[in-house]
Amino acid sequence: AEITTLTQKLEAQAAEIQAAKTRADKADTASRKLREAHQAEITTLTQKLEAQASEIQAAKTRADEADATSSQQRETHQAEITTLTQKLEAQAAEIQAAKTRADEADATSSQQRETHLTEITALTQKLERGSLEIKGHRMHVKQLEEALSQTLSASEEQKSIIHKKTEKSAYDDQYRQVQIRLRQIQNQRLSKPKGRLSALIGHSAEPDAKRQAEMVRRHSLFDEEWYLANYPDVRTAGVDPALHFVTAGVYEGRNPGPGFNTVDYYVRHPDKLEGDINPLMDSSNKAPEVQK
Repeated sequence: AEITTLTQKLEAQAAEIQAAKTRADKADTASRKLREAHQAEITTLTQKLEAQASEIQAAKTRADEADATSSQQRETHQAEITTLTQKLEAQAAEIQAAKTRADEADATSSQQRETHLTEITALTQKLERGSLEIKGHRMHVKQLEEALSQTLSASEEQKSIIHKKTEKSAYDDQYRQVQIRLRQIQNQRLSKPKGRLSALIGHSAEPDAKRQAEMVRRHSLFDEEWYLANYPDVRTAGVDPALHFVTAGVYEGRNPGPGFNTVDYYVRHPDKLEGDINPLMDSSNKAPEVQK
């Protein structure tokens, strides 16, 4: 808004400068026309003066010629000469007055030009100062815009970080809840005699558990060597890794291989957790999302 106001002031000042220049041009034109008119008037009067001077000379000549003829004619010619002399003096006075008016017009025009030039100079200086002021304001506005952009960018980045932290916190809570629920399901299974036997003695597991173990063993996400290397207690117990995963490992949150996270699977598919469905049994039909 400040820049707009300053711009309007500059435009008004520019219009004033143009108007001052126009007035100066008009004054110069009027002064030139007045001088031309005075010059023409002086030329006309000069021509008349020359003509009358010729008439006077002719009258003197006639007077000289008639001098011998008649005293009355001399008087008449003398009267004519006097009259013509008076006219000549009057016209000379008019010529002098015309010259005086022309000089005064020149002086007035010169003074007006100087006044207009002074006005134009002052307005030009105001225009330059206004331009510098607008330039400074524009730079200030640009700096404010850059600072605002940086602030908004930092705010968006902070929001993104908070959002990610919130999502991570929610995911961690769900992860812990799944681990707790898996232990509860395992405790329920172990409370049954056959379930305890299947969990503690892999080779004496139920036929259904053995069938699932064979399916797990053939699954691309199950890595027997990796399982034994990462869970040495299974190797020490001499339990079949695939059977251990089916009967105990899955409830302990153990992973079948490096490319599958058991707890993460149940976080993403809580219905499978409550249905006590082995994740690899489900992934053999529908590949679940995998998160290491």
